[in-house]
Amino acid sequence: MPRAQTKTTYVNDRYYIDYNSGEVIKEEHIQQVKKGVEPPFVKLYLEHIMAFSDIPKNTSPILLEILKRTTYADKKDPDGGQIIYLNSALRDDISKIVKKSRSTIDHSIADFVKANFLKKIVEGKYQLNPHLFGKGEFKDISNIRATYDYKNRAVTAEIIEKCEENKELWDTIDLKEKANVN
Repeated sequence: MPRAQTKTTYVNDRYYIDYNSGEVIKEEHIQQVKKGVEPPFVKLYLEHIMAFSDIPKNTSPILLEILKRTTYADKKDPDGGQIIYLNSALRDDISKIVKKSRSTIDHSIADFVKANFLKKIVEGKYQLNPHLFGKGEFKDISNIRATYDYKNRAVTAEIIEKCEENKELWDTIDLKEKANVN
């Protein structure tokens, strides 16, 4: 949720000095007022997410690079957004950034799919698990509803157009999730 509107004032003083005499030739006082809303942000504890999976902790920099490049949740997107296209060039870039081999990147991506961090849509196209990660506004993230079948390692996503009309459905899902957690 965006924070209340903020107002920031910047004051800059500029002095133009004659270095021969030390005299101030010109003075400028510049005042800038910036108004705006703080952008949404996410605090992410990858170590905690990794601890509940069989994925080695040393792959968290790879996951972070993937998360940075993921699109925002968007109900207009046929898949709901939170998409990452992991083509060969991007895998090479991630390899260079995290200083790990291309093979390690490929194996890590496969592990992220097995751990249900990512859902493979088609070759090279993946979606973040919206129950673990969210990029964008919550109303758009909550429109991505996924069913996880851990026994068969299957994930089925469905885009829900209007959350408010499905409030009873969401309440039921929340109750089921709470029952499964305890």
